[in-house]
Amino acid sequence: MGEELEDILRLIRHLRGHDLWDGHRHSEHTDVPSIETLIPHRNPFLLIDTVVAFDLNAARLRAQRHMNPKDPVFAGHFPGDPVYPAVLQVEMIGQAGIALLSLLEPGGHTKVRATKVLHATFFEPLLPGDTAHINCVVFDPHSAIVRIGGQVWKEQTLCSLAICEVLVIDE
Repeated sequence: MGEELEDILRLIRHLRGHDLWDGHRHSEHTDVPSIETLIPHRNPFLLIDTVVAFDLNAARLRAQRHMNPKDPVFAGHFPGDPVYPAVLQVEMIGQAGIALLSLLEPGGHTKVRATKVLHATFFEPLLPGDTAHINCVVFDPHSAIVRIGGQVWKEQTLCSLAICEVLVIDE
C-alpha cells in the first residue's frame, strides 16, 4: 500500500472517530467575517449560511447551514421523501475549506480549483428543516495542492465525511 493511501485511510479513521471541532474551543474566534467575504460562491450555490468559529492554530473551522424546506433541491431530490443531496454535502465541506484557506491567507480571496474527491462516505440523510454543522480541517495550507478533511453533522449525528484536494492558484 502506498504512503498516500495509508495517509488517506488514517484520515478517514480520524474523521469517523470523533467530531473535528471537539477540543478546539479553547482558541475559537467569535469575530467571524461574513461568508461572502471569504469565498467567491453566491446564491443559489452558496451552501454555507455562516462561519460559526475557527481556530487558525489548528487550521480548523466550523460552519453551519439551515436546510430550508423551501430549497428547490428538495422538490426534485426524491419527491415525496426529500433528502439533501450527498454531493452537495461534499460541496459544503469544500466551501468551508475554502473559507478556512481565506482566513489562513489574509489579504484577499484564495482562488482554488477542486482536483479530487479522495473519499466520501454518507451515513445519515439531511432532511428539510435540519441544521447542518460543517467541521473542516486543512492540511498543509501553504502548499499548491491542499487537502481538506470535513464532516457534516446534525445534532450529535455524523451525516457525512469527505476528503478533497484543491489546487491553489497564484494570481
